[in-house]
Amino acid sequence: MKTSFSHRNSGYTIVEAMVAVSILLMAVAAAASLSMTMANQEELNARGARAVNWHENAVRLYQMGIGDPDDPAAIVALMPGLPQVTSLTASTASETFSALPAGNNAVDVTTLTLTYKSNVEGTVSRSNSMKAVRY
Repeated sequence: MKTSFSHRNSGYTIVEAMVAVSILLMAVAAAASLSMTMANQEELNARGARAVNWHENAVRLYQMGIGDPDDPAAIVALMPGLPQVTSLTASTASETFSALPAGNNAVDVTTLTLTYKSNVEGTVSRSNSMKAVRY
């Protein structure tokens, strides 16, 4: 008479458990890294959007006649403070527009250039330029 005892443990070995935990920890670390990267990118985008909005408002004030065409200091003084803004410069040039009547088609156009720090540490500068014509 032959008897066989089948002794099968229903469970996982310590090696299998360690492999599963290691894979889970790698997934958690990847998710945390992705979350931090997305938060940093969102901060960069928000700073850029605030700077461009500030710039658009400064250009609109210039179009309304505030400030000297070569020195936008009066506009900067009126605008609310924005810590990342480092400078606002102006340069005026005459441009010709064919859609305007002949003899009146040369218009002085001022380019306002904004320079701002795009990251929290203040190590990366970006600039944005907009053209403005006074009414």
